[in-house]
Amino acid sequence: MKFNYYKIGYAIFSLFAGLTVGLLLAIFVGISIFFQSLIGFPVQVYRQCIAQSTARRMQKIFGVPKDFQAADFKQPSEESIWDKHIQRMEEKKKNNTNN
Repeated sequence: MKFNYYKIGYAIFSLFAGLTVGLLLAIFVGISIFFQSLIGFPVQVYRQCIAQSTARRMQKIFGVPKDFQAADFKQPSEESIWDKHIQRMEEKKKNNTNN
């Protein structure tokens, strides 16, 4: 088996080029994500605080809870899943104690 020195040169060059490009790309991505979180996170917190403040004011003034739209769609006679589950468990318990 013949040993080729040019393959070692190619391997070193490709390793150096790959590490250089990879390192530069990692630095670029890291800096861009840093600035995105530096600006984006406070804006997100601000929006959430404004939404909570608005909901508190609406509830204080009008007595309307924050999830008022979900309450409009629910029928008063409609049972929840947990109510049905508890009812079935009680029926099973009664059947087991009677048998």
